[in-house]
Amino acid sequence: MSENMHFKLKLPQKLMILVSVPLVFGLVFTGTLAILLKQADIQLRQEQRAKALISQSKLMAMFMDDAVLGIGGYSVGHEPAFLNRYEKACKEALKIQADLRALIGDDPEGIKILSRVDEIIAKLFKILTLCKLAIERPQVDEGNRLAMQLYGHLQESHNKLKEELDALTYDARKLQESTSDDGNSVINIALLVGTILNILLTIILATYVGKSFGKRLNLLADNAFRLAAGEELNPKTSGNDEIAKLDSVFHTMASALAEASRKERATIANALDVICSVDSDGRFSAVSAAAKTVWGYAPDELIGRRYIDILPITDADRVRQIVESTIAEHGVCTFETSVMKKETDQVEMLWTGQWSEIEKSLFCVAHDITERKRAENLRSEIEQMKQDFVAMVSHDLRTPLGAIQATLSLVEEGVYGNLNDKGMARITSAQQSVQRLTGLVNNLLDLEKMESGKLTVVMEPVGLKSIINQSIESVRPYADQQKIAIETQCEDAELMADSDRLIQVVINLLSNAIKFSSKDTSIKISASTKNDHAEIRIADHGRGIPASMWDSVFEKFKQVESADGKRGRGTGLGLPICKAIVEAHGGQIGVESEEGKGSTFWFRIPLQTRV
Repeated sequence: MSENMHFKLKLPQKLMILVSVPLVFGLVFTGTLAILLKQADIQLRQEQRAKALISQSKLMAMFMDDAVLGIGGYSVGHEPAFLNRYEKACKEALKIQADLRALIGDDPEGIKILSRVDEIIAKLFKILTLCKLAIERPQVDEGNRLAMQLYGHLQESHNKLKEELDALTYDARKLQESTSDDGNSVINIALLVGTILNILLTIILATYVGKSFGKRLNLLADNAFRLAAGEELNPKTSGNDEIAKLDSVFHTMASALAEASRKERATIANALDVICSVDSDGRFSAVSAAAKTVWGYAPDELIGRRYIDILPITDADRVRQIVESTIAEHGVCTFETSVMKKETDQVEMLWTGQWSEIEKSLFCVAHDITERKRAENLRSEIEQMKQDFVAMVSHDLRTPLGAIQATLSLVEEGVYGNLNDKGMARITSAQQSVQRLTGLVNNLLDLEKMESGKLTVVMEPVGLKSIINQSIESVRPYADQQKIAIETQCEDAELMADSDRLIQVVINLLSNAIKFSSKDTSIKISASTKNDHAEIRIADHGRGIPASMWDSVFEKFKQVESADGKRGRGTGLGLPICKAIVEAHGGQIGVESEEGKGSTFWFRIPLQTRV
C-alpha cells in the first residue's frame, strides 16, 4: 500500500483494516481454544475430584493417626491435652467419612471399598473406646496392661485402614498422574502456534501503522513539547485525514493559548494589586509591575530580595510564622500587615497566599487596604467619642438634672416661700423642660445599651390588661391636655415579659399617637391574642406616614417631615428603642398608615402558656 494511499484513506478505514485482520484471526483462534478448553475442563473436573478424594483420604489417615497417638499419650501420663487430641480427631474423622461417601458417589468399586473402610473405622473406634475405658480404671496397672493388649489390635486395624484407603484412591492417583503427564499439551501447542502467528501478524500491522501513523504522530508529539517549551511549532502536516485535522486544530489551539498568555501577562502587568511569588527561602521570585505604584519599588529591585526586608520589625515575626506554617501545610493563608514603601511612608496590605508544591513557591496577591484601615480607625475614634459622650450624659447631666428637678419640686411646693402665678408658671415650664431633658438622657442611655447588646429584659408573668391600663393612666393627663379621647378594646392574657419595658413601649406609642392627632379626636388601643402571641395595636387619626418611610421610622433619629412637624418634633429615639425592646422579647413591630387618614402602630410578642 503506497504512502499516497495511506493519506487518502480516512482514519476509520485504516482502523477497520487494523481491527478486521486481528479480529478474524482472533475468532478462529478463539474457536479452537474453546473446543480444547471444553475437553480440558472435563479433565480438570475429574482431576479435581481425584485430588479431593486423595486429600480427604490423607486427612482420614492423619486424624486416625492423631486418635491413636492421642490415646497412646493419654495412657502414659493421663494428660487432658492428649485426651482432647483424641476426641477432636475422632470428630473430624467422622466428618471426613461423610465427605468420602459424597465424593465416591455411585462408583460401584468405590462403594465396596468405602464399605470396608467404614467397618474398619467402626472397629477402630470400638477399640479406641475400650482403650480409653481401660486407661481410666481405678486400678492403674491393670488398666494400662489391658490398654497395651488392645493397642496391638488397634495398630493392626489402623494398618488395614491405610491399605483400604490406598485402594480407594488408587484410580484417583493413576488419573492424576496421567493428567500431569499429559498436561495440556494440545492446548500448549495451540497457544504456541497462535502466539507465533500473533507475533507475525503484530509485526506486519506494526509496520503498516508505523508507515501510516508513526511519523505524523511523532510530529504531533514534538509539537506538544514545543508548545510546552514556548518554541515555534513544526509546519502543519499534509493530508486530509483526521490526523491532519487534529494537527490543524493543535496549531489553532497553540495560537489561542499564546493570545491568552499575552492577555494574562497584560492583566497582571496592569493589575492594581501586587501579584508576586515567594520561594521557600522567603525571597521574591516574581513581582508584578503594580509594586512600583503601590510600594515604590520596581519589580527588578524586589526579585531575589527577602519579603521580610520590606515589612516593619513589629510585623516580621508574625508574618514569618504564618508563611512558614502555610509552606509546611501546603495550604493557603490570609493576613494583614504594613509594608514600608521605598520612601519613608508605609501602606497597609491584605495578603492572600497559596503554596504550590510543584512550583515550590508561595503565590501571593497583596491588596492595598490603607484607606479601609483609616476608615476603621475613624469609626473606632467615633465610637470612642460616642461612648465618651454617653458617659458624659450619664454622669454629668443626669445627676444635675435630678437635683434641679428636686429643687423645682420643692419650690413648687412652697418650701422656699410662695410664688405668684407668674412664678409658678415659670416653675412649671422649667419642670417640663427638665423632664424633656431627663427623657432625652434616658433615651440616649437606652440607645447605647441597645447598640452594645446590653439592653436586658427581666421576664416574669404579667397580665396583658394590666400593662395596657398602666400605660393609659400614665398618658391620660397628656391626652386630656390635648383633648384626645382614648378608646380601648382589650382581651386579658398572661405573658412572660418585662412589664416595665412593655409599658415603656406602649406609653411611647400612645404619646406619639396623641402628639400627632388633632384636638377633639380619639385614638384607639386594642389588644388581642392570636395562636401563640399577643398583638397590641394603637391607631390614630393623624397626618399618616408615607409608605416609603414605614421601615425608616424605626431607625435612629428618623422622623416624618410634615407641615406640622414642629408640633411633633422629638428626638427620633423613641421608636428605635421600642423596636429593640420588642425584639428582645422575641417579637415584631411595625406600622400601617395612609397619608391624611392616620396610622396604626402594632407589635406582637409571644404568649406565656395559659393556665
